[in-house]
Amino acid sequence: MTELQRQLIDLYASNELDSEAREALEAEAFGDPELAHDMLTLARTVEAIQSIDRPQLGEAGYERILQRLIQSGVEPRTEAPQPAYWQYQFPLEG
Repeated sequence: MTELQRQLIDLYASNELDSEAREALEAEAFGDPELAHDMLTLARTVEAIQSIDRPQLGEAGYERILQRLIQSGVEPRTEAPQPAYWQYQFPLEG
């Protein structure tokens, strides 16, 4: 198996290849049992992970994560470069 094939397997498993590249990789896998095995197992692994329900993070979980970040020396910042109170608030009307 080549290095390019190894990289393409990740894209194959996550359905990020176009149809032409996908068909070409599948054709190569037909003659390479190791490639076929890796493609199949990684695709099944990705499908299994994506089928799991994501945990819901509540306010308490958010606070625990924030406290751990602060304890480890990380300075939490918002994504906005300006404080939220500088942002204009649009009135909500029906």
